[in-house]
Amino acid sequence: MASKRRKLNLKEKIKILDELKAGEKIATISKRRNIHEATIRTIRRNETTIRKVVAAASTGCFLSGFYVRDVAILKAERALLCWIDDNAVKRIPIDTRCIKAKMQQFYVTIKNEEPSTYEAHQVFNADETALFWKKMPSRTYVAKQEKSVKGFKVAKERITLLLCSNASGDKMLKPLLVNKNLNHRALKGQLECFVSNTDMYFNSLICSSGIDKTKLPVHWMANKKAWVTASLFKDWFLNHFVPEVREYLRSKQLDFKVLLVIDNAPGHPDISHKNVKIMFLPPNTTSLIQPLDQGIIATFKRYYVKHSFQHIINEIETNNEMNVISA
Repeated sequence: MASKRRKLNLKEKIKILDELKAGEKIATISKRRNIHEATIRTIRRNETTIRKVVAAASTGCFLSGFYVRDVAILKAERALLCWIDDNAVKRIPIDTRCIKAKMQQFYVTIKNEEPSTYEAHQVFNADETALFWKKMPSRTYVAKQEKSVKGFKVAKERITLLLCSNASGDKMLKPLLVNKNLNHRALKGQLECFVSNTDMYFNSLICSSGIDKTKLPVHWMANKKAWVTASLFKDWFLNHFVPEVREYLRSKQLDFKVLLVIDNAPGHPDISHKNVKIMFLPPNTTSLIQPLDQGIIATFKRYYVKHSFQHIINEIETNNEMNVISA
């Protein structure tokens, strides 16, 4: 155990936070740095505030401080130093009263203009994608002595998936799956449901077979065109997105304050929630700046194809009478 508690400056606290992020245990850091474990836990609990202050600091003198200061004060001090240097170059005399008045002016201005900030864990992006789940590749390999292979009809069975993840990549919410039929043949006799207009939902949490629906890998919903409509999106937002994100942020010891970034599709209504701010992307920019479109959805589809082919190969190798379609 460490024998004496000592003060740590911001630079040392950042090093400790980086060591914790790298996977080192609190006990290991405590012994190596001769610091009480309680001190390290306090630093970890205040990680968000500490990193904000360090990000706002521009010089080493700020990092040598021992206390976490208001970020607005740090920015005001930086602006004040620039103002003093500018007056010195212009040979304009200033006294203590001018400096105090200017500092107060800078602080009020910065505090009023300070935007609402979000941690990477609190910023989420949601986007839909069509998945032709039966579609096979359009090309294949053939033996050298063969000229061609038999053609086939392209499968057009489609579902829509709504994927949602946060900016830190630490949380991927359970996907929303929208099918044309609520009771697919594979689920025939397995689920009890009811139909309301064009959108269909599960009416209970337990399947008739005794399977807990909350343990399904997706939130299963249905629409005649397999689209995410405004009513389906609102149901997903209120009953799935909000509870899952609230629980996730609680586990991270963060405030339930969320920024949800989505495109301006017709199926995305403007929903008001006291803890969630919804930001719509500008029209015709989805492929350029939508986070999930920057390779995340494409990677998901590659993994889907990989696992699908692995399943087909395993089934065919197990049963010689099995073909690709039946597998």
